[in-house]
Amino acid sequence: MRGIAMRPRIVSQLAGGSASWLLLCVLASAPAPAANNSADADARPARIADPAAMVENPAHLRGDAPPPTSAANGGRPISLAPSIDDAPPEAIVAPLHTETVQFNGIQPGVSTVDDLYSWGDPRATRAKGAGELRVYDQKNFKRVEVLVADRRVQSIVVHFERYYPAEAVAKQLKLGAVRPVAVVDDSGTPIGLSYPERGVTLTYARDKQPNQVAQILLETIDSVPFVLRAENDLYLQPKSALNDLNEALSIDPKLDHALWLKAELLLSVGRYNDALRSIEDALAVDSESLDFRLTRARILETKGERERALLDLKQILAIDGLSASAKAQVQLRLGNCTAAGAKADYARALQAHIAAIKLGESLIKDPNVITRRTAKQILADSYLGAGQDISWGTWQQKAKIVPQWLEKGGSQIEDIVNREAGDVELRLRYFDRALLACAGDAAEMNGDELLKRALQTGQDLLKQTDDPWRKQRVQWEMGLALFQAHEIAQGRGQTAKLGEYAEQAIGYLEKGGRERQVSRDEEYSLGKLYYRLGAIQAVQRKDHVAAMRWYEKAAPLLERPLDDLVPSDLGRYGEIFVSMGVSNWEADKKDEAIRLTIVGAQAMSQAVDSGLLSNSALSVPYGNLANMHKAVGNSHQAEEFQELAEKAAPAGSPKRK
Repeated sequence: MRGIAMRPRIVSQLAGGSASWLLLCVLASAPAPAANNSADADARPARIADPAAMVENPAHLRGDAPPPTSAANGGRPISLAPSIDDAPPEAIVAPLHTETVQFNGIQPGVSTVDDLYSWGDPRATRAKGAGELRVYDQKNFKRVEVLVADRRVQSIVVHFERYYPAEAVAKQLKLGAVRPVAVVDDSGTPIGLSYPERGVTLTYARDKQPNQVAQILLETIDSVPFVLRAENDLYLQPKSALNDLNEALSIDPKLDHALWLKAELLLSVGRYNDALRSIEDALAVDSESLDFRLTRARILETKGERERALLDLKQILAIDGLSASAKAQVQLRLGNCTAAGAKADYARALQAHIAAIKLGESLIKDPNVITRRTAKQILADSYLGAGQDISWGTWQQKAKIVPQWLEKGGSQIEDIVNREAGDVELRLRYFDRALLACAGDAAEMNGDELLKRALQTGQDLLKQTDDPWRKQRVQWEMGLALFQAHEIAQGRGQTAKLGEYAEQAIGYLEKGGRERQVSRDEEYSLGKLYYRLGAIQAVQRKDHVAAMRWYEKAAPLLERPLDDLVPSDLGRYGEIFVSMGVSNWEADKKDEAIRLTIVGAQAMSQAVDSGLLSNSALSVPYGNLANMHKAVGNSHQAEEFQELAEKAAPAGSPKRK
C-alpha cells in the first residue's frame, strides 16, 4: 500500500562485535577471525628468556612468524571539533605586564646620562663593551655601578654595605606580586633570585647560609630571566611557562632556546601542530642542534608521522661522534616508531629498545645531573617499550616476562622521583604504559591494581595543581589509563566493566582534550569508545535512539580511507560501520544508514580479499544493503546486493526473499 514501506530485515548481530582499539601507540591484538590465515597457522613463537639475558643477546627472542601488524595509525593531526581549541597559544594566554625598577630616580632603559647629573660625578669610569661603566658613591651603599650605552642607562648594580635576607629586599622593592626564579650555577647551587617582569636580580653573598643578598642588579627587561623561569615551570605550570616564553620571544623572536622549550611545552600538552611550528622555527635558527632535531622527531612520532620521524632519526644516528646519550635517545625513538603503525615490527623494535637500555645503563651514574637524569628516563621508557614489544608481538611466556620489564621501568621511575626530584606525574604516565602492555595479552594479565593506582595518582595531582593545562594533561592521562583498562576488560571478557570504563574514559578524555590538537590515533581511539557505548545501547538495551547519540560522535572520528587501515583491522572496522548503519536505519536516517553500511561492506570485502575474513561474513552487510535499498525503492541496487548476499551465504543457508 502507498505510504507504508516494508520494514527491512536488518541483521544486527554485528553491533556487539568485538574490536581491538588503539590509542597513541596502542597496537592491534590478534587479527579478526579468518577462514584462511596461513601466517598465524605457521607461527611458532619463540621461548623468552629473562630480561637480563635479553639485554645481552636479543637475537634469540625473535619469533619465526612475522609480527602481527597494528591497527591503523595515520599521520594527519585532526582536532576533535568542536571541543578542541585550535587557536594559537598566544591567543590563549595574556601578555605579562613588565616595568623596570627605579633606583634613586634612575630607571634602566628609560633614564639618560643627563638624568645621572643629579647623582654628581662618578668616582670612576671605564669602558665596558660598547658602553661605559660608571661607579658612584651613594649613602648607605658600598658602591653603585651604572652601565651606559648610547647615552642611556642600561643597568645598575647596587652593592650593599652588609647582607640582607632576600624577603626583606624584595619587600623594599615592592616585588611581592612577581614570582621569582632561582638563578643557579653549573653545579645547581642557587646564587640568586631573578624577578623577570621587573628586571631585578638579587645576588647572594658567597658562603652565607641561609642565603643573604649582597647586591642588586637592575636592568632593562631581558629575555633570559623569562626563559629561565619557563624552564623551571615547563611541566608543572605549562600555561604560566608559555606566558614567559612568549614574553621572551617578543623581546628576541630568534631566541632558539626559547623556541625549543616552547615546542617541548606544547608537545607535553598535546598541541602537536603548534609544537611542530615552534621547533621548525628553532631549527631555522640552528639547523644542526641535536636537541632540536630529537624534539622534532618526537613530535612527528607523537603526531603519527612516523615515516618522517624515522627518516630524521636515521639521519641523526649517522652523525659522526654522536654522544652515547644522543644515541640512546635515538634508539628509544626508533623502537617506539618501529613498534607502532600499520607496519609494526616488534622484533626490530625490541632490538632498538635493548640498544637504548645498554647505552642508558652506561650513563646513569654520570656526574652531570642532566646527562644522568636523561639516562634514567631513557631506561624507564625503554624498559616499558620492551615490555610492550613482547606483549604485542609473537612471543611465548608473555605473562611471566612482561611484568619483569614493567617492574624494571617502574623502579627507574621511582628512582627519578625520589632521587632526581622528578615530577610525580611520571608515575601516572608509567601506569598508562604498563596498562597498555597488559592490554597486549589481556587474557593473561590483569590491570586492576595498575588502574587503581593510576586513578589515585591522577586525583592527587588534580588537587595539587592550579595550572589549567596541567589539569587537562592529567585528566587526559587518566582517560588513557581507563581506555587501556577497557581494552583489558574486553580481552578478558569482563563485559560488566566495559560500559563503566568507557564512560569514565570519555569523561576524562573530553575534559583533558579541550585544548589539545589530537592526533589521528587519539581521535580514532575516542571514536571507538563512542562506538562501544553506542553498541551497548543498541545490543544490550535495544535502544537505537540512545545508540545514535554515541554513533553520531563516533562516525566522523572513525571514518578514514581504507588504505590507512592495517589489513588485520579491516574486518573489525567494517563490522563497526555495519553496526552503526543498523542503528541509523532504526532511527529513520536511511541515507546515512546505507552510506555507513557501504563503508563497512567495502572494508569487510577488502579483508576477505586479504584472506583475513571468511567470505560468508559479507552475507550480513550485503543482505542489509539489499533490504535497505528495497525499502527505499531502489530495486536495481536491491537485486544486486541480494545476489551478492546469496553468493556470500554459507552453503545450505536459506535464500533471502
